[in-house]
Amino acid sequence: YPMYQQLVADNRSMTDLAAFAPFGRVNVFVDGQSEIAEAFITSGNYYPMLGVTARIGRTLLPEDDRPTAPPVAVISSKYWHSRFGTDPAVVGKAIKVNNVPVTIVGVIAPTFSGVQQPVANPPDISLPLSLDPQLSTSPVPSAGPGVPRLSQATYWWLQVMGRLKPGVTAAQVQGNLEGVFQNTARSGLSAYLESLPEKERSLSYNRSRTEVPRLLVEPGGRGMYDVPTNELRSVTILAVVVGLVLLIVCANVANL
Repeated sequence: YPMYQQLVADNRSMTDLAAFAPFGRVNVFVDGQSEIAEAFITSGNYYPMLGVTARIGRTLLPEDDRPTAPPVAVISSKYWHSRFGTDPAVVGKAIKVNNVPVTIVGVIAPTFSGVQQPVANPPDISLPLSLDPQLSTSPVPSAGPGVPRLSQATYWWLQVMGRLKPGVTAAQVQGNLEGVFQNTARSGLSAYLESLPEKERSLSYNRSRTEVPRLLVEPGGRGMYDVPTNELRSVTILAVVVGLVLLIVCANVANL
């Protein structure tokens, strides 16, 4: 998250920059009943940047990122149907997610499944990044007790996507932010190592930690995980084979 904040501060090539990540399973408490749901956590500008609207209510907004903002959430259309019976009164409903009270402020349009995979079910519930310290139930491996991962400069967990300014290319974004990325990563690693007790810092594992990640900028038109060409070809062949089998079955049924 500190890296994302630095990229936002030094960005000169994109109109907006959002951070997000799958959160995994959460416990949702609604009307006296508890159940497991799939959650997603994101900066407040995620939906506006992608041009995604709400079916009813509103999406998450940048002001929801403020630590003092009322805790809110949006849900998918599928979850709205299955858990809330398509009740329009769901907007404004108070629920608990991992025992954190939140208010549902909107239902996301059914045409949007997210940017994670080309074909996937959308997460049941999406929440602002500012709620991460309250929602997380397990400690960060590289942090001490009570240290939220939002403040960890060496804990890599967020995905970042931006909208290009008119005429700007991915290569220009790379030129704009690669130096910023490297400097911030190296500074974060140095600060982390200096914060360790002398005994831990002297371990061979920590003494050899000098490499930092490199920035990779790629077009995001197909989402975060594009399908490799060879896999796409395999899927196409499989689809053709399945289609032929179905045709044979239909012919056999027609003969009968």
